[in-house]
This record gives sequence, C-alpha cells and structure tokens, in this order.
Amino acid sequence: MYLCQKCQQQLKVCPACKHNLRDPKASLFNQLSGLLVFLTLIFVSLEIKVTEETEIAMKPFRAAQEELENRRKVKEAEAFRSSSGSSTTEPRQRKSARVASAYGREGDFRAGVWGMLKSEIVENETAQHLEFRDDPYDLDYKTRIGNFDVVARYMFAQGRLSAGCYILLGPPIEGLDKIKKDMALKVGEPTPSWIKLDFNYYSDEACPILNSLPAVDQFFYEMYISLASQMGPPEETVLNELEHSLTRNEKIESVLVHERMLTYRWQTIRSKVNFYFASLNGRPYFRLEFLSNKKEGGAEK
Repeated sequence: MYLCQKCQQQLKVCPACKHNLRDPKASLFNQLSGLLVFLTLIFVSLEIKVTEETEIAMKPFRAAQEELENRRKVKEAEAFRSSSGSSTTEPRQRKSARVASAYGREGDFRAGVWGMLKSEIVENETAQHLEFRDDPYDLDYKTRIGNFDVVARYMFAQGRLSAGCYILLGPPIEGLDKIKKDMALKVGEPTPSWIKLDFNYYSDEACPILNSLPAVDQFFYEMYISLASQMGPPEETVLNELEHSLTRNEKIESVLVHERMLTYRWQTIRSKVNFYFASLNGRPYFRLEFLSNKKEGGAEK
C-alpha cells in the first residue's frame, strides 16, 4: 500500500508509474500461508503413504495372528469335547443299527434305542457290567467319558428301554468347611433320596479329581456349555429368574454347603434331557439323563 503524504490516504496504485503497490508484511504473510499449505499437503501425502506401507508390512503378521487364534479356538473346542462329551472307542463291533455316542446322538442312549428289550442291550453294550447292583428295572455299566469314569444306566419300563443316564460322583470337597454356611446362598431344591441310593451303590466309583471347588466349578460349567451348544438354552431351570443373577461360584457353594440340587431340562424330538447337579455330605453328584418321549414306557411297536 502507498500512503499519500499530502492527503494521508492509502493508495493501491502509484500515481507516478501506475504500478500496484503491496504491503511487505501482507506479502510475507501470504508467502508463509502458501508455504504452510504446501507443507501440509506433503505431510498428509507422506502419512498416507506410510500408513499404506505399514498396512502392507503388517498384513502377514496379522494373518499369522489370526491363524494362531483360530488354531487356539480349535484346540479349546477339541479339549472341551474330549473332557465333557466324547467316549472311548469300544473294542468290538456293535450289532445295533444305531450305535450311540457318549450322549446318545446316534442311538437314543448309547447302544440302545427306545423300546429295546433288556436282552438286546446286554448283547450290544460292551462296557463293564456292574453286576453287584442287581435291579430288575435297570442295567448299570462302568464306562469312561473323556477323563472321567462314570456309571451308564439303562432303565426299563414294561420290559423295554425307556430312559438312560450317566452318573458321576465326586469325593469330599477339600476346604468346604472354610465356607461359612450362613454366608452361602440357599437356592435350588433339597437333595432327593434317590441320589443317596446312588452314593450307597457307587461310593467307591467316585472320580478323584473332583475334590475341589475349582474342579467342580469347571466340570459343571463345561457340561452345561456342552449341552447348551447342542440343544440351546435350557427350556426349564429350577432357579427360574435367579439363573442369570447368580454367579457360578454362588451356585456351586449353595449346592455343596446346603446339600441342594440344580436341575436343567431340554426337550428334543425323541427325548427329554435332564441335567442334575447336587451334593450329599459335601460330595458332588452329576447326572445326565435321557427319557423317551414315547408313551407306554418308551416301547416302539
């Protein structure tokens, strides 16, 4: 800008040579602004380039990480199935057309189809027969599921197979006396008398590794998750609305300290499925039960 000495007005055009006049400060400011814009554009372009190159460089590492994560999940799933839902391979060929897996997925229960005669079960079942429990309505066998020795029981009505169950007993829980009884919640139902009969028969068959609260908690959780993954959430629980408000630890302590029983029920096309968790004298009791949906004791005609 040009300041007229006579009128003290700022002029944009020189009165002598008619050239445009500029303020040196304004010109410097404009130059600096342009330089800043230029540097910003360079920085942004470099940042984009670095980001793209970093993404390309990290791609194989992320792929490897995803592969390791997938492998870990597969191993966890396999370990979970082996600990709660797989049975050992049995030595000889079964004659039944529908051979059962550990949870009765191929037959209705192990070697049995609802309505089979007791003689047919004896012919097809290869596990060790527990003969000391002589019951005209039941057949008991000692078998193994994952890392656990369990009792497999076939139950008959009117001479035909109508139900089956797996029974798992534990030894006295270590450190249970440290839990104050008045501090533990009391939920579920009282332990029924038929569980006491199982302890009388199979007290020596107890699984030794279920001797602590963490071990019982883990087994209960894995069994429940295994069943829920196959059949969905239980259709009925004894806890009703309390089921989701209580922690697993609160449930475990309630069952073991107060001798209570928790029950979870499912319904399938051919069977009713019940999962029981109870205790007697500080010892855990698990029972997975399958009952025929057929009428008249499950007989198939």
